[in-house]
Amino acid sequence: MIFSSLAGCLDGDDEESLGGKYGTVMVSTYHVGELVNAVAGSSVYVEMMSEDNIPVHDYTPSAEDKVRLQGADVFFYHGLGLEPWVEETLESMGEAAPTAMSTHTMPGDEATLDYEGMLISELCELLTEGPYEATTLSMDEEDASEIHAEYVAHTLSFPEMDDDHDDHGDDDHDDHGDDDHDDHGDDDHDDHGDHDEHNHADHGHASPEETIENPAGCPTDTVISIFHMEEGEYVLEFEEGDIHEFNMAVLKMNGGHAHHDHHGHGDHDDHGDDDHDDHGDDDHDDHDDHGDDDHDDHDDHGDDDHDDHDDHGDDHDDDMSAEAALQMFDADSDGSLSWDEFWAGWMSGMDDDHDDHGDDHGDDHGDDDHDDHGDDDHDDH
Repeated sequence: MIFSSLAGCLDGDDEESLGGKYGTVMVSTYHVGELVNAVAGSSVYVEMMSEDNIPVHDYTPSAEDKVRLQGADVFFYHGLGLEPWVEETLESMGEAAPTAMSTHTMPGDEATLDYEGMLISELCELLTEGPYEATTLSMDEEDASEIHAEYVAHTLSFPEMDDDHDDHGDDDHDDHGDDDHDDHGDDDHDDHGDHDEHNHADHGHASPEETIENPAGCPTDTVISIFHMEEGEYVLEFEEGDIHEFNMAVLKMNGGHAHHDHHGHGDHDDHGDDDHDDHGDDDHDDHDDHGDDDHDDHDDHGDDDHDDHDDHGDDHDDDMSAEAALQMFDADSDGSLSWDEFWAGWMSGMDDDHDDHGDDHGDDHGDDDHDDHGDDDHDDH
């Protein structure tokens, strides 16, 4: 395939200038480059689009990268949505684009599965027909419920305000007038602002790779957000508006999503939340008001920290599927496990201390959150 593609690109003068090389092959990732090297050896020059250690999902080609791509004779990339920039970049080059081929397409005339279409259909059916599970959101992380990427639609509702707030307003209104309300309001907003800033700085925001509004077959005003999510725990945050109850579902997308290490996600990479093993985790709301806020909810983070560590330990006791093992231990994302990758995964499972793992996270998330939320709120009120 490589030699036949290059044959029409080079003449005799080019072959001499390349010192016996057949041409330049541009690849999107390291493991695609390894495939090319395995076939063509030293008879071609192999260059990578990203010359830095940037995760494939985070990479965007620079102007210089596009010039290098345009100068290549052939471009090989993974496909199956792993490199979201490929299609747009090649289209922008027009006729100047090199011959491009995906290394993970179906052979012959077989059709590649439309994983995204399958996921949307499944979500629409789930949101329309259920099963449903009612969950009340919480003001505090430590009291929040956990949400798993399972076949269930979560009916989420905002909590009712405490009676103490109503009594506080009635009792103080006559005696203190506007002063008490002004002080109370200012203090609360300032403290919550500081809390939000602290959490956002620590955890960051996840941005959807794709947002689909009102897909056919889904309830009205459904918004589907597709995220690339590393293994870990994530916090969802919702802002209450006119809608006090809505449905949400979280499912994993199948397909060629290999695990990559995103160093920019802070503590998330260190957690063992099974909800997010797949890179196609999708948060879905029935209402536009909450579509943009799915990925930062403090309401679900508290219980997830403690319960998911228990689940994390149980998972090692169960039989692991080949697909799960590939997702977890395929360090170079080549679609197969080498002996070194298998042995490293085996040893990490043997050495993993689940009790300590659970305690550490309990300390990190439990005590800190109590201090931030508990003490500050009591002082203000």
